[in-house]
Amino acid sequence: MRKPYRILIAQPPETEAVEIPDQLPDGVPLEQADVSFVQDHILAGVAEFQADILILDADSESINAFDITKTLTIQRPDTSVILMSRTEHPDFLRRAMLAGAEEYLIKPVDADTLYRAICDVAEIQRQKRTARGI
Repeated sequence: MRKPYRILIAQPPETEAVEIPDQLPDGVPLEQADVSFVQDHILAGVAEFQADILILDADSESINAFDITKTLTIQRPDTSVILMSRTEHPDFLRRAMLAGAEEYLIKPVDADTLYRAICDVAEIQRQKRTARGI
């Protein structure tokens, strides 16, 4: 059996649950977990779960999604971040890119759009790993 692709989801408790399929199109299983929506818990959860992708709600003022993304980009470069936000302002997107987010989705995000983003990010990660000989 192939190693599962791990996805950690960090969103406020009042947010509707994110549903993702059980596998990538090539059959690699997807393993999903949720983490408490506290900045330090998110960073610790990524390390503990060994997440390949963090899906992070960027709208709450209780966390700084850009700081979390930047920290992960520097400290855990093999973990990609998908940010979700209602904000369409170009400066928000610029800040997400500068922090290292691989994807920025405008909410509401339907299941198909989120799944395509996960697949796209997973493919980019595979290409990076192949280029590095991992």
